[in-house]
Amino acid sequence: MDKPASVTGIQRKKVLVCGLRKSGKTSALRVITHGIAPKDTFYIETTTQIVKENVDTIIPLEVWDCPGSTTVENLGAPLSQFSSVVFFIDIQDDYHLPIRRFYDLVVAAYEANITNLPFEVLVHKAEAHSEDYRVDNFREIQQRIEDELYDYPSQPLHTFYPINYYMTSVYDHTTHEAFSRIVQRITSQVHVAALENLMNVLTPNCSMAKCFLFDVNLRIYVATDASPVDPGSYEACSEYVQTILTFAKLYQNIPAHPRAQINMSSTLTSPTTPTPQYPSGAPFQFNKPETMNEVDSSRAPEELFPEGEWASSFAQLAPETTLAYWQITGQVETPVLFPFLA
Repeated sequence: MDKPASVTGIQRKKVLVCGLRKSGKTSALRVITHGIAPKDTFYIETTTQIVKENVDTIIPLEVWDCPGSTTVENLGAPLSQFSSVVFFIDIQDDYHLPIRRFYDLVVAAYEANITNLPFEVLVHKAEAHSEDYRVDNFREIQQRIEDELYDYPSQPLHTFYPINYYMTSVYDHTTHEAFSRIVQRITSQVHVAALENLMNVLTPNCSMAKCFLFDVNLRIYVATDASPVDPGSYEACSEYVQTILTFAKLYQNIPAHPRAQINMSSTLTSPTTPTPQYPSGAPFQFNKPETMNEVDSSRAPEELFPEGEWASSFAQLAPETTLAYWQITGQVETPVLFPFLA
């Protein structure tokens, strides 16, 4: 675990993660922040006390993973300290108790006069039901929460606190996509809008179909262009990022290739056929590890590529679709989909 914010001096936004026991909140956090395989979440012990973990993404976060018995009274901190409340509901559970617990959180925020606290509801473990049944359950949970908040005596709280709902599972990319939106919601909207505007300019000028700006450590996207997010496109980009990082260490010993030394006028000799240019006049060489066990995909990209040229890659997914990937910094990379040009 990282050093506490009080030690490092970094001001972190706090995210409160709640839910009943066995709702899957700890497993989801481990999959996102530690990159563990979903099948290994069976061996995670039940959370018995509040666990605070620093998470570095586009903004520094402090995530509070709370046990199922946590209430506002025994939380140990006022809700005003948090930038977001994420509440997990097991789609297989009886809805009454978790909905009541979430209702108590919203009412506590209202009575404390907290007006700008985002609430996120993750209806989790969606893989347990068939497609039609899970959609029906998701809508029923959402409707019951809205009804409870509507009946609050003073005023309808369902309009006072706009709540986002997500149907998630650790066995697909829905959990990562949900946390992408959660992080964007608590990030400065000025910064989010600036990134989106840049990508709105980039996408049409480069004939791209869709563009994401990824945090590769967490595999969440911190920005995208204004076009709707297609789950299939996000899944393809996320899988591509994971595949590249899995094999990144194979290329760790590539010689340094500073961008300042690249002569762009000599690199491209024709508009359609690039000629490879190498600093030493010979193709890059890399030392392959003796065993695949030596490839540690959990290491940060800046550790895998400490000095060399930032990564880029292209893969043709279909006759008219290509997936491209560019590393922007040690932590942020841009996978995009665009029509294939012969």
